[in-house]
Amino acid sequence: MRMSAHPKIFLELALMKLLQQGSSNEIDVSSIGEIQELKKQIHTLQQQVEQLNSRKPVTIQENTNQVTAKPKRTRRSQATQSKASTAKVMEILKNANKQSLQLVTSRWGDVMEKMRTTTVPGHAWLSDSKPVAASSTSIVLAFQNEMHRDMMDTKFRDYLVPILQSSFQTQHSFVTLLSEQWEQVKADFVTEKGKTEDEPERDQLVEEAVKLVGEELIEMVDRD
Repeated sequence: MRMSAHPKIFLELALMKLLQQGSSNEIDVSSIGEIQELKKQIHTLQQQVEQLNSRKPVTIQENTNQVTAKPKRTRRSQATQSKASTAKVMEILKNANKQSLQLVTSRWGDVMEKMRTTTVPGHAWLSDSKPVAASSTSIVLAFQNEMHRDMMDTKFRDYLVPILQSSFQTQHSFVTLLSEQWEQVKADFVTEKGKTEDEPERDQLVEEAVKLVGEELIEMVDRD
C-alpha cells in the first residue's frame, strides 16, 4: 500500500476505520492527529512521484544520445575501410590481366561450391559478389551489398582464402569493394594509365625533333 500510485486511498481507509471504532457524531482529538499525519504522508508521496516522473525524460535523452553517437563511429570506420580497399585495388590493377580474370571466372563455380560445403552462411554472403579483376596472386571482388562485403571481409575471410589457394594452386588473396566503387576505381585507373602512356610518346617526338633541327632550336613548353 505504501507504494500505491493513488495515495489518497490511505485517507479513505483511515476515515472508515475511525468511523467504525468511534461514534458517528464525534471524532476525538487523537483521531484528528492521525488524519493530519496521513495528509503529510500523502503529500510526501506525491512529491516523490513527481520527482521520479521528472527524472525519466533525462534518462531517455541520455540513452538517445548514446544510440545516435554510434553510427558516427561506424561511418568513419567504413570510410577508412573503403579508402584502404581502393588503394589495394589500384595496386592489384597494375599487375592484373585478362588471362588471370578468365581463369578465376572459369573456376568460380568450384570456389562457390567449396565455400558452400565449408560454411553455408559464408556461401550466402559470397554469392552477392563477382570477380571483376585478377592478377596471378590476387582477386578483386565487387559486392552489391555493403553488409555482405563487410561480412566476407571480417568473419569469413579465413574461410575463403584457403579455398582460393587450393583452387588456383597459388598464394591467392582477395580484396573487396562495392560495385559502384569498382566503377570509379576502374575509371580512375584507366585515366591514370592513359596519362602515363602519353609521356613516352611525347619523349619520342622530342627526340625526333632534336634529330631534325638540333637541340638548341627546340623550346620546351609545358601546357599542363
